[in-house]
Amino acid sequence: MSRTKHLSKTVLAIFFWVIVFVISAEILLRISCNYCTWSEANGGDFVPPYAIDESPHYLVREKNWSGRYTQPEFDYEIRTNSLGFRDIEHPTAKTHGEYRILAIGDSFTEGQGAPFEQTPMRVLIHNLNHNKKHQHFTMLNAGVAGSDPFYGFRIMVDKLLAYQPDLVMIIINDSDVKDVIRRGGKERFLQNGRVQGVAPPQIF
Repeated sequence: MSRTKHLSKTVLAIFFWVIVFVISAEILLRISCNYCTWSEANGGDFVPPYAIDESPHYLVREKNWSGRYTQPEFDYEIRTNSLGFRDIEHPTAKTHGEYRILAIGDSFTEGQGAPFEQTPMRVLIHNLNHNKKHQHFTMLNAGVAGSDPFYGFRIMVDKLLAYQPDLVMIIINDSDVKDVIRRGGKERFLQNGRVQGVAPPQIF
């Protein structure tokens, strides 16, 4: 009988220290934020990869807005044009010899984390125009942090084709794959100007 009690106490002690270890590890990981998602590391909440998402028809920033974007690793001013993109204002009519490039994408295309003149699309257009005498390249940056290719395609068809781009670049990365899995494809866009919620996929 005493042997059974001793075994029970041993099991309870092991169970107790396992619980203490798990709780301590959880607290330590939360404090260190080594495994935080991007949204958690930047002051937001954890967003499950298959959470139902419902948002406006066009995923853009506030129009004609200016302010500072401050995070632990960067601090810069951000301005948007009348379409809600982090870009200068562009006339719809092209000038003689102008070659227009339209860039669609998410935070990488927008240039999140860098001052405006150092964003990838601005650096690209400066390089294209270097020593060019007879043709002028213009970059229309339609990148929006948190967007995905379907949002970009929708606003391109509805609003950006009026700017007569000669070349359209759709820039994607692995986060776009996750976004499309969570949000769905072109079927998400409704006629009332909203985007329908997307249920999690069925796991069999």
